[in-house]
Amino acid sequence: KSEAEERVHEALTAALPEEFRLYPNVRWIHKEHHKAPARDGETDMVILHPEFGLLIVETKGGRIQRDTNGRCWSGRNQLKPPPFEQAETSKHAVVRKLVGLPDWPGHEAEMRAGHAVAVPDVDISTVAHPERSLGADASPVLVLDRQAMTSETSVKEWVIGAYDYWVGDGRRGRAMTGREVAIADEVLSPAPMEVTSALRHDIEAGEAEVVKLTRGQFLI
Repeated sequence: KSEAEERVHEALTAALPEEFRLYPNVRWIHKEHHKAPARDGETDMVILHPEFGLLIVETKGGRIQRDTNGRCWSGRNQLKPPPFEQAETSKHAVVRKLVGLPDWPGHEAEMRAGHAVAVPDVDISTVAHPERSLGADASPVLVLDRQAMTSETSVKEWVIGAYDYWVGDGRRGRAMTGREVAIADEVLSPAPMEVTSALRHDIEAGEAEVVKLTRGQFLI
């Protein structure tokens, strides 16, 4: 993680109660359909709440700028793609990864999911008319800035506000079932795993060893 990502992770961990699950630095890979080429990527934070769904958060540290050509920068580093575009792409990828699982109970249209951007080193209030200046694909409500990170209360309020922005009056999608939460948790969190040989393969290998030994004895 970058230093900015660490600070955002710590702030979210301290501010959110247990019903919010946090998954930092989630790498993903998915295909639009079975003949499409695979795409891969990474998202800085996935927040999961059984009622509100998923919130994908991309974090960018340092001073954030956008030039007249629409290119975004963090200091001298160009942000490719721009933060909100990257967050949106990761949102769709994670949702499709989950709903594409053979045992996923629901459908993509039922998933409550949104995306947002964290910029812990700057204040969005320093931008003139942020509702217009951020562009058509962004909203100040979806930006976690330094001011919003001043206390645990303000961090929690920002998260709830970002969810409300996407869910609205609740008519969009539905809450996640316990089964869906369990599956998502298994996919998004790296759990201990061991891959072993199937019993039938062990039996076949054992039978092959017996045959090999018998042939060796025959030669002797």
